[in-house]
Amino acid sequence: MKEFICIFLCVTLSFCWAQASTPKNLTAEEKQQIIDQFAGEGDSWETIWGKYLQSKKNFRFSPPKGKFIAPAEFEKCEGVCISWTGYNRLLTNIAKEVSITDKVYIVTNSPDYVTSILEQNGCNMENIVFLRQRLNSVWMRDYGPWFIYTDSGKRGIIDLVYNRPRPLDDKFPKSLGDKFGWETFQCPLILPGGNLILDGKKTAIMTDVVFDPKQGGDPNLSEEQLRRYMKDYFSCDQVYIVPDMENDGTGHIDMFCKLLDDRNIIVGEYATPMDGYGNNYYILNDIAKKLSQMTNSDGEKFVVHRIPMPAYQWGTSYTHTNSLIVNNTILVPIYGRGTDEKALNVYRKLMPNHRVVGLDCNEIIGANGAIHCITKLVMAKKASQR
Repeated sequence: MKEFICIFLCVTLSFCWAQASTPKNLTAEEKQQIIDQFAGEGDSWETIWGKYLQSKKNFRFSPPKGKFIAPAEFEKCEGVCISWTGYNRLLTNIAKEVSITDKVYIVTNSPDYVTSILEQNGCNMENIVFLRQRLNSVWMRDYGPWFIYTDSGKRGIIDLVYNRPRPLDDKFPKSLGDKFGWETFQCPLILPGGNLILDGKKTAIMTDVVFDPKQGGDPNLSEEQLRRYMKDYFSCDQVYIVPDMENDGTGHIDMFCKLLDDRNIIVGEYATPMDGYGNNYYILNDIAKKLSQMTNSDGEKFVVHRIPMPAYQWGTSYTHTNSLIVNNTILVPIYGRGTDEKALNVYRKLMPNHRVVGLDCNEIIGANGAIHCITKLVMAKKASQR
């Protein structure tokens, strides 16, 4: 009997830690739901997808007025926002590291349950803020809020259209703004957050998957419209579009690239052509070369540094760039696949005044995401003085 109880408790605990989340990609049920609602006779999936995305844009949009700025991830923030809907072990480790010095906003409908886990794992509960509501998935990066500083110096939120039929996720930026009194500006752009890098100086970088319906992009979006939306809602004068990697599951730029400050940028690098899926070895080399020829909005060239990419295996693209900068802490995904220490040293060398922490992401990476994909910053009350 004791053995049975022990086994039951171990299995239960294991399930709690490894609780699966709704995947980043469309589920079969979600895809069928879209087909049932929007398919016409003989329509291709691209046509059906375009109709579905268009339906999500049938409401009033309002860009910010006057002068404003969209800060970069490396600027001052209050803390991190996460959704407690799966991958509890990784979320606990993120909360533990961030709560040492900064706030962790945890969206959950079960704060007592989450509290017990965090307390058992040594989190600083003084820096834990619970937002009691339900969400559909853990992928906060893709549907979470983008912050701006308005011309009056106040924080505002840009709310992009989420390209998934997950209404609780899609409404979250607006509900967060309403809770804290931050004005929310709804934007018709369909651009998951993992595919957008901002330098805080009016420059944006993303991959061309933004146009690709096969990976959730908007087939009705033109490059001219994209640039207008980035100007109107993010105050970006420059928009750089680079190719996406092949078969990495998302096509998002955070799977192979990260801006560490307003000039230094890291780009993944495979040791050999055989280490990357398909042409990814060459694609990343080409992207690194192109980025080194680009400038920020001050006219300064980006300085490109390479960081190792663990070899592609079992249908999974491993990444060390899917990391998170939280003030003076950097959380980096590690896997025990021979590249961890070299990757961590890249961060240590380029950001010597930061605490660099590696977190095991083997449990989540098979779902095509890591630390960056499940977090979103809550920016500081005032813009950084740089």
